[in-house]
Amino acid sequence: MEFGTDTTLPTVTPPPVVVASPTLQADQISARLVRARTIYANRIDADQVHGVIYQTGGVTMSGSSSLGNIRAPEVTASVIYADEIRANDVVADAIYVRSLRQR
Repeated sequence: MEFGTDTTLPTVTPPPVVVASPTLQADQISARLVRARTIYANRIDADQVHGVIYQTGGVTMSGSSSLGNIRAPEVTASVIYADEIRANDVVADAIYVRSLRQR
């Protein structure tokens, strides 16, 4: 390298930061990974479920605050309320669910 020449350095773009919302409510979640501290769901259909699982009589949700159906590679929130979750992996500290099916 000679002094006085113009050199261009490559630009490195950092990956996008995903900020977890505190609470998420949805009718149905379809994702590769669903992650939360606590999950409340009527039905979970997943390959892998990691966390302490508690069977409940069911989850009642307010329809006005539901985001409807969510399809994404990854869904992350502090607390998730869902009627149904379909995912490859579900990870949470505590999972309250009425019906759990592991594929």
